[in-house]
Amino acid sequence: MIAVFSENFLAVEAEGIFCGMPLRNLVAWNSLLLGFALQRRLDRARGVFDSMPERDVVSWNTMIQAYASDRDIGKATEIFLAIPEPDIVSWTCMVGVYAQNGDLEHAKVLFHRMPQRNVVSYNALLPAFSQSFHVYEAKRMFDSMPEHNVVAWNTMIQGFLENHLWTEAKALFDEMPHKDVTSWTSMVSAFGRQGMVEEARKMFEAMPKYDVVSWNAMI
Repeated sequence: MIAVFSENFLAVEAEGIFCGMPLRNLVAWNSLLLGFALQRRLDRARGVFDSMPERDVVSWNTMIQAYASDRDIGKATEIFLAIPEPDIVSWTCMVGVYAQNGDLEHAKVLFHRMPQRNVVSYNALLPAFSQSFHVYEAKRMFDSMPEHNVVAWNTMIQGFLENHLWTEAKALFDEMPHKDVTSWTSMVSAFGRQGMVEEARKMFEAMPKYDVVSWNAMI
């Protein structure tokens, strides 16, 4: 029940159940910690974290992600450096913290220090580079990925579009094996912004499905 309340942003209710428990295990502590973290009540989350009789990597990562969502690099770094054995989630979250705050150099250094990476690790770094003047560096990073998911493809396409590199964006879109509605809508919007109404219409009509954003882009 603690997890149910916590995951539904009802941390106070979760705390009531927690306090009534005769015995509390690590799962209960982590659930309460998550509840306060999700509500961005970071002082309460830190209080729970500091009171925990034991912690696992989930506990540590919850605090890193809580500070990351608040863009508090200092406290996120403090927690990260104190983790006995950071896992790929810990590393990825810290890369994201630096990237989201525009500190691309530290993000890149940390990324290259990671003992292992997955597609989520790359996706934590790609948006910051693709949306800046480092779009070609983002493309090199994209090309070096062992695998791509739809998020990576869409991030790279959007990066080209935001840097007015329409030809590169269209080439990557054509290369994309599995496009979702976001992929199509980005291209429809791009053609529209260039005044290429007929091309936008043709692409819109070729879409396998639409959402309200797609219709608005065409209008």
